[in-house]
Amino acid sequence: MKATPHVAWILGLLLSIGLTACDVCDPEQEPPAAPRLHGIVRDAITGEPLPDIEIDDGDSMVISDPDGRFDVPAVDDTIELTFRDEGDPNEYGAYFDFDASFRPDSSDTITAWMIPNVEMESDSFPDFLSWLKYMLTQRNISPHSKERLETWRIPFEVYVPPFMLNGLDYQQSIKDVWDAWEQLVGFDLVTFVDEVPTVGVYIEYIDHGRESHFIKEVSDDGFPKLARIHVTYNYDTTNVHSHLYKIVGHEIGHAFCMGHSNDRIHLMVAGRAPLGWPPTYDEIWLVRVMYRLPRGVRFENYKLD
Repeated sequence: MKATPHVAWILGLLLSIGLTACDVCDPEQEPPAAPRLHGIVRDAITGEPLPDIEIDDGDSMVISDPDGRFDVPAVDDTIELTFRDEGDPNEYGAYFDFDASFRPDSSDTITAWMIPNVEMESDSFPDFLSWLKYMLTQRNISPHSKERLETWRIPFEVYVPPFMLNGLDYQQSIKDVWDAWEQLVGFDLVTFVDEVPTVGVYIEYIDHGRESHFIKEVSDDGFPKLARIHVTYNYDTTNVHSHLYKIVGHEIGHAFCMGHSNDRIHLMVAGRAPLGWPPTYDEIWLVRVMYRLPRGVRFENYKLD
């Protein structure tokens, strides 16, 4: 029977619908890609990317590539990852293991910082992680200090007022100590300003007592807001390097949010004058780690195994 134009139109419409449905159901068509969390693993002291790091999400494991990069499935709102550099979870190698939570709410690449198990100059601490936790829990800045890393957003502002006495330019000498710390650490930590900052550190000269540093205010979330360093008048051009550098350098260590060490080889030793300037590698490495780790990271996330 010859189809009428009306019937032919209906058949054509059905055929078109069938082809469209067939296209949708094509078994050869790839499903949409599952979301992924992209990251890079870096050394918290050197900043270098780390290859061959195991990243475990509890269900599967990936290895960071030669450039330290990795990606894992992002199927949940929060992803729990464990980073380690050895196959046996009961051992630790060149880096301390750590656990971290990430929210895959951005296309940005996240950075995972691993703390190296470096050999220390001091023999008063069993390992670098113990030193880190000790130095960051001696500060009593806020009730949270024993649980998390509370540091400044860098670079933070520093005000050193002009002052001359006994032929010594106190302002320039103190700025030199800040600059020396910054050069040893290896990245920008402070910015000098011309007045007492709203958030930051300022110097105050006094004619009695001894140097002291304290956090004058903390913000509502417990992070440092305003700190003051007292510097006495008892320096001149003959003792600027032997005395001012190591005393003011010690107080600047507190300004960086370090506590006191119990080892006299450290610039940050408590209760006595430091043996000398500059700070040890233990302290330089510590400041590097403090200002590379995310603010607020919890100490228990890093562990020996």
